[in-house]
Amino acid sequence: QAIPFVDGYSTTALVKKIVRKIKDETWIELMGKYTQYGFEYADMLKTLHDANDSESILILAEAVLNVRKKEDPQEKKTIYRGDNVFYINDISETKVFSYLAEIPDIYQERALAIVIDTFAEVAKEEDNYFLIDEDFFTLSLSSVSGDSYRDEYRFIVATIIEITRKLFSGKKQDKMLTYQKYFSTLPKNQTIRRLKLFVLSLDPQLFINELKTEYFRLFETDKIMEVLYGAEYERALKAGFSFLPEAQKREYVTKIFSL
Repeated sequence: QAIPFVDGYSTTALVKKIVRKIKDETWIELMGKYTQYGFEYADMLKTLHDANDSESILILAEAVLNVRKKEDPQEKKTIYRGDNVFYINDISETKVFSYLAEIPDIYQERALAIVIDTFAEVAKEEDNYFLIDEDFFTLSLSSVSGDSYRDEYRFIVATIIEITRKLFSGKKQDKMLTYQKYFSTLPKNQTIRRLKLFVLSLDPQLFINELKTEYFRLFETDKIMEVLYGAEYERALKAGFSFLPEAQKREYVTKIFSL
C-alpha cells in the first residue's frame, strides 16, 4: 500500500513537483539510451488522476509523449520489437492516451494540442501509407491493443479522434477555429488528409467549403486512387454531399461519369 505522506508532503504533492521537473529538464529524453517502461510512469499518472490533478496530467503527458528524435542513435531499439515511436517502451501501460481522452472539458483543447503535436512529429517521418488498414471514422481507443510501433500510431490517432469528437459536441467550441488552429496546418500526406476528412465530416454543413475542395480533388489529379485511398473519402462524401449547392452536386455527378 502506498505511503500517503512523506516528510510532511502528500504523495500527490511530491508527484506534482517531480512531473514538472521531468518535463522541464527533459528527463525522459536524457535517459533515452536506457530502456524505460510504461509502468514507471503509470503510477504517477494514476496518482494524479485519482487526485483530479488534470493540470499535472497534461504536463506529464507532454513529457511521456516525447517522440524519439531521428538522430538519436537509440531510435531503433530491437530488444522486443521493431521501431519505437517514443522513448518509453510499452507506452500503453501508462494509460496516458485514456487519461487525455477522458480529461475534463476545460482541459480538452490542451490535451488535443499535445496529441496533435505528437502526431505531426510522427507523420513527418512516415510515408503516405502508414495506418493503411484503419478507418478513421470507426477507430477508437477501445479498438486498439498491443504495443507494436503501429499500435502506438493507432493510439495517437484514436486519441485525437476521441478528443475532437468531444470538443465538437460542445456548443461553446468554435469548431472552425479549432480546425484551422490544429488541423489545417498539419504536414501534407495521405494519412493526415484522411484524418482531416474525418474531422470535417463531424460538422459537414459548417465545413462544406473545405469538403467541397476535397470532393473535387478527385478531378484534379491523374492519381485518382490516391484520392479514393481508404474509407474516409467515401464516408466524407456521404456525410456532406447533401450540403453542396445544387449546381455543385450536378457538376460533381457529371464529372464522375466522365472519369
